[in-house]
Amino acid sequence: MTSLEHYPEEIFDISDLERDDLKYKIINIVMISYISTKLNLNQLCNCLPIAEVDDNDQPKSGAKLNIPYFGYENIFVSASFDGENRGIRIIKKPFKCVLYVDFQCNKKNQHIKISNNNLHITGVRTLEVGINCIQKIINKIMASYTK
Repeated sequence: MTSLEHYPEEIFDISDLERDDLKYKIINIVMISYISTKLNLNQLCNCLPIAEVDDNDQPKSGAKLNIPYFGYENIFVSASFDGENRGIRIIKKPFKCVLYVDFQCNKKNQHIKISNNNLHITGVRTLEVGINCIQKIINKIMASYTK
């Protein structure tokens, strides 16, 4: 079963919205990637390799924590699940059954929510960048699971 068959209510036709006089700008892309394997989020939170960053590089705490890009590609800088926080970000009121990770990819920090059957990524700049980032995360997850 493909993800399209599993979630048909989320796929809809927008061809009647396409007009020549319609002007728009894509500001934020949200991508959800469905996973066929059920993940153990507690195990994943504990086995993901979290990179340490220098204290001088850590962002200041505030209402909204914007984690900068630290200059290293394809590394996790935080993982949080069920009140356990590893790395730079502290999630004070986490949703149950969601693993929060920060992944440095494509010269940007990507904040990703992982449930036991999908990845939810917000703020990718293009579809290609999002697909690339998701593939790298899935590869890292699979490498961490097999250790």
